[in-house]
Amino acid sequence: MRQKLLSSSLFRGALTAVVAGALFTTAVSCSNDDYQVTPSATHKITYKAEIFMGGTITSGTYYDIVEMSDKAVVANVPVFSTQYYTNASMGTTNTASLNIKATGTNPASIIKVQIYVDDKLMSEKTAMGQNLDASTTYKLTY
Repeated sequence: MRQKLLSSSLFRGALTAVVAGALFTTAVSCSNDDYQVTPSATHKITYKAEIFMGGTITSGTYYDIVEMSDKAVVANVPVFSTQYYTNASMGTTNTASLNIKATGTNPASIIKVQIYVDDKLMSEKTAMGQNLDASTTYKLTY
């Protein structure tokens, strides 16, 4: 009887289905074992430059971390500000920088350049005089 059961096509079909199901389940459950999602972080970067006691920005650049290039600031104004959002994998570092040249109307003119990350002041520099030149950088780690 046992020999007859083992040689029956019904038994072979059932055994084949069980083995195929086990192999399929193993393959599907292990197919993503090597795939790891790298956590990322998003930050809001804000660059600000402002002249006090008279003057105008004549030139300058800021580093756009998203486009990875220097961008020109708006000239002939007393205040410059721009912001954007950046996203990168955790552990990535980038350097934000702001470089401004301006002309003060008198020796007491002051320029202040600032870098904010997520609305928190992270770096600030000032300069005083008529030929104003101020730069600041901040190393951002995600």
